[in-house]
Amino acid sequence: MEDLTKGIIKFNTKSTQLYPGLTKQEFLQSDLCSEVISEDEDVFSNYYLKPQKIGVDEFVVRVVFDPGDHISAVSLSLTTDGKIPSWDNWSEEEEMRIKDKHDCLLKRYLGDPPYKFDWGEITSNYDPRSASSQIIIRYYKEDN
Repeated sequence: MEDLTKGIIKFNTKSTQLYPGLTKQEFLQSDLCSEVISEDEDVFSNYYLKPQKIGVDEFVVRVVFDPGDHISAVSLSLTTDGKIPSWDNWSEEEEMRIKDKHDCLLKRYLGDPPYKFDWGEITSNYDPRSASSQIIIRYYKEDN
């Protein structure tokens, strides 16, 4: 996660990185595309990946592209044993524990919040509507 200050996300087993300015076409032609387990195409395109390792930690990953097909956001949520979260074992207490872990990870790699950069921003949140904790990397839209 050392490259987060540049907006770059590197996965342990894939050569493709997520970065500011990445296009949907580049993503679909990459080795990450084979990791997509679900996609949702509406105004924004959402791609859900199999759990991915970043350093020693494993995350559920969602990659979002804007209507102009440029990367808009990436959400990361810690997981264990390669499991995708389900309602079968969900608890708010566990989600808040995950949020605390996200906060600690960001503090270790980036220092104290806020995490705002020329390319975008990073936040850690718990969303009660989706009942999930995530690290959200938002990429600012590039002027063309």
